[in-house]
Amino acid sequence: MIRHAGVVLFELVIACLIVAIFAACMMRMVTWYDANLVRLEMDTLYCSLLTQAYRAVADEKIYDVQCLDSGWAVHDQVHEFSDGVAYGVIPGAYGPPAAPKKMISDPITFRNHAIIIYPDGKIQPGTVYFVDTLLTTAYALSCPVGKISYIRRYRYEGKEWLQV
Repeated sequence: MIRHAGVVLFELVIACLIVAIFAACMMRMVTWYDANLVRLEMDTLYCSLLTQAYRAVADEKIYDVQCLDSGWAVHDQVHEFSDGVAYGVIPGAYGPPAAPKKMISDPITFRNHAIIIYPDGKIQPGTVYFVDTLLTTAYALSCPVGKISYIRRYRYEGKEWLQV
């Protein structure tokens, strides 16, 4: 059987097209995975803060959560971030998330990078910003100034913070 060069070229183009489509789908999957990993780390810290707030009230003690370079520590237990997640901000982002007025310079605004929880359940005001290492996804965990502490979670999207 005789094969023509045009048929082989056509088959090669189709094979390259299939590989390109597969690669594009994988890139979207990796981006989606990274974004969800950042959200997961923020939610993990959120749950840790709620747990410590309940413990502070029950035990009538002051508890703290220390923000470390690559995670946080609670009662000598260290939680390390997953690969691809860090404290940080997307360049040009403004904060705090509830009323963004000035460019964010420090990804942890809690005094001494420690989140203090008091026996009455109040949490020291401040914000923690999380990003992926590609700086495409950002989340924030914020506790505003007020008589009642309420931890808010935000996602940075299109130059604005949206509460999640």
